This record gives sequence, C-alpha cells and structure tokens, in this order.
Amino acid sequence: MTGENIRLGVVWSLTSHFPTFACYLNALTDNCRNFFSKYTKSPKQYENARIEYAWSEDREELIKIASIHGITVVSDIEDMIDRIDGVLILTRYPYKNLEYSRPFIEAGIPTFIDKPFAPNTDIAYEIVRLSRKHNTPIMSTSALRYAVELEPLKSFLKERRDIWGGNIVAPGDFRVENTLYGIHAVEILSALFGSGIERVRGTEFKVSEKLHVLVDIIYKDGKVFSLHLGSPYYKWRVTLISKGASISADLGNSYEYYKRTIGKILEMVETHTEPIDIMDTLEVVRTCFAVQMSIERGVEVVLDRDLPLPQDLK
Repeated sequence: MTGENIRLGVVWSLTSHFPTFACYLNALTDNCRNFFSKYTKSPKQYENARIEYAWSEDREELIKIASIHGITVVSDIEDMIDRIDGVLILTRYPYKNLEYSRPFIEAGIPTFIDKPFAPNTDIAYEIVRLSRKHNTPIMSTSALRYAVELEPLKSFLKERRDIWGGNIVAPGDFRVENTLYGIHAVEILSALFGSGIERVRGTEFKVSEKLHVLVDIIYKDGKVFSLHLGSPYYKWRVTLISKGASISADLGNSYEYYKRTIGKILEMVETHTEPIDIMDTLEVVRTCFAVQMSIERGVEVVLDRDLPLPQDLK
C-alpha cells in the first residue's frame, strides 16, 4: 500500500476516528477485527505507515488507546514536530483546530484536519491563509467523499451530464457541533460535482418527536438537491436524476471509506500535494454554515452575497 516509513502524529479529543485510524495503521486488535468483519473477511492495513506519537488534553483516555496501539504519548504538541512526516488533527472541537494545527503548518508538516474544519468561516480562512503562507498542504474532509458506493454514481454522471437534481436522505443535522454529521451530505455532493453551489434554503422541525431537517441546495447551473436529515437509518441514501434515468445508492461501507481517506492522507504526506482543491473544501464549509444561517433566520442564503470568499483567497 501507499507510504514508505511514514511517521504520523495525532492530536486527539473524543472522536472515534483515532482508534479507527489506528486499526489501519497500527495494531490489528480484536476490536479492529470485529469492526472490519462487518465489511470484509480480509482487512488490509497500511504496512509502511503508522501513528508513532499522540497528544491530547484528555490524557487518561489517550493513554488507553495509545497503549493498545504502541503509540508514544508526548507531553506537548510541539514534541512531535521533529519526529513526524504528517499529522492528524482528530478532534470534535472545531474551535481548537487553528490552535492545534498552527505549529505543524508553520513547520511545513502536511496536516489533516478532521471535520468540522473550523467553527466559522473566518477561522477556516485563517487556516487556509496559514497553509499558503508556509506552503504546507492541508486536507479536511468527510470520509464519505471516498465512499466506494459513489463509483456507480460517478459513472452515471459521465454517461448523463444533464443532471436535473436529486436528493440525499441521511442521519444528523446542521447544528454547530453536528456539522460533524450535516457536513457528510454536502461533502458527498462536492465529491460528485465539485464546486458550484449558489444558494441554500433550510428548515428544521419535529413531528411526534422525530427530527426533520429539510434543505434545498441550488447550484449555479440550475440543478437542485434536496437533503432530508434526521434519519434514524445510519446510511446515506443518494439519488441522482437525469432526463429519462435515475440512480440511487446507499453509502455505508465504513471499512472502505476510512481506508480510502487514509490512503489520500498518506498520498498528501508523500507528495506534499493537496488531494482536494481547497476551494472545494471552503465551499463545503461555507455551505454548512449557510444552512445553519438559513435555518436560524428563516431566509434563503446566497453564498457569494452572504458568506463571500475573501479576495485574497480567490
């Protein structure tokens, strides 16, 4: 697999992604095998890359995971800098991401920042500015971007370019903490179409205690996608519609989408090249916050008018 003796560091707080990523890069524990067995009988690891060091404010929990996977726990974030080739910022607290990523970006270390990328668009822009200033590749994504079930949909798009629109039914919502989940749906659209979102309309309500989040995503070229979030079914149902044809897929093979995401991270570390256009990433971020704004204010939000991209980043 990709990678030649790649040494990774982790900054972690309370996400399941740290032990999950360690399953692909470090020890194949019984818990790892139980997770993988839902999707494959022959799990594959990245043999020439591993997580060597980790740091967290949640030290007690970190030590438990690190000891299982043979990872050295450091006392200070900066203790990792001269020892690693790439870093994974795996935290559910987006307001910490600029602080956590800064020393690595300034040191030129390729940096993966787990979603949510930032707590607001201004901080997202600051992270990108910092990466450009120091010529450091960065990456932030939902693993759903690399879902294996998207491949038939991509083939459908190559055959039929006249896409009218479609829909995504998914778990989660777009509240600030839970862009942790709402971002998955937007990332899927980005994986399929790249950038080009013009405006959004969103509403959130409960019916018999069931949460429903309804969002319209309108593209500049006229296609429209409806997102229906709050589903109790932990898969992402994606439907594309073209003239005279449609296609649907359920995205849920987490073994594959995590494996592919890690592969792209290692590719970034090896090549010092960003695997996702950062402008696509910023559009995903802007769209998520536009949806929040639309739900809170009860209005349609136009990205370029209400959340414009700064001139220095265009």
